[in-house]
Amino acid sequence: MKVSPYSQGDANFKDLSRKKAYHIFKDYSFFKGIFSDNEIIFSNSKEMISKYKNKKILVIGGGPSTKELLKGDYETVFNQYDFLWSSNSFFLNSDLKNIKIDLAMMMLEPDLYSKEFVEYSNKFKPTIGFELHDKWKKENFQYDDLFMMQTRFYGIIGVCQRMIIFANILEANQIGFVGLDGLKSMKKGDHSFEKNKKTLPSITNEETFQYQCDELWRYINNNFKKSKIINHGFDNPYHRGLKERLNEK
Repeated sequence: MKVSPYSQGDANFKDLSRKKAYHIFKDYSFFKGIFSDNEIIFSNSKEMISKYKNKKILVIGGGPSTKELLKGDYETVFNQYDFLWSSNSFFLNSDLKNIKIDLAMMMLEPDLYSKEFVEYSNKFKPTIGFELHDKWKKENFQYDDLFMMQTRFYGIIGVCQRMIIFANILEANQIGFVGLDGLKSMKKGDHSFEKNKKTLPSITNEETFQYQCDELWRYINNNFKKSKIINHGFDNPYHRGLKERLNEK
């Protein structure tokens, strides 16, 4: 079953995303410096581009390969990058809670008022990002370093994949990732941030998931040819499009 990952619109994404972003975020101080085109919308654009352009970014997802990396000499990998990015409840991981994550995207599940998040954010001051969801319209954020971001490519395969697109749009020159291990590990509850996590995407068909992973790499390979992308996680079919990219080079 093929389900398009471009669920946020196609030719009219720029207009629709601007209207929706204004509806949700217009009353927040971080709704400024908006960049938008037919692929992405994000705030604080000048600061973001200035900070991350030509830098090396590692995206750390919640799949089991993150746990495996953290069991070994993870510092050698982390030290290859200028910035570490992650998402959701990364701050619950016993190792990551003591490591500075520079930017993290938050979906709907994490408790941003929890003791764990408040302690982490007070200590490490990460930049926290939100996608276009009505949940955020009347949120009483107790934190200042915030932004919003939404890519046209969306789908069911996870926010970290969208963060790889974001890093490419910001023109990072090297993008690594770990913990993007796919549907099988999700169904097992094998998670690096939350033990026995059972939350699944809206569609749990393996063929659809694989199709959207292939579409992700087609999209990245067609639109961002210059960046160096490295998988520090498991070698699995979900990233066969990255192998094609590397073989072409």
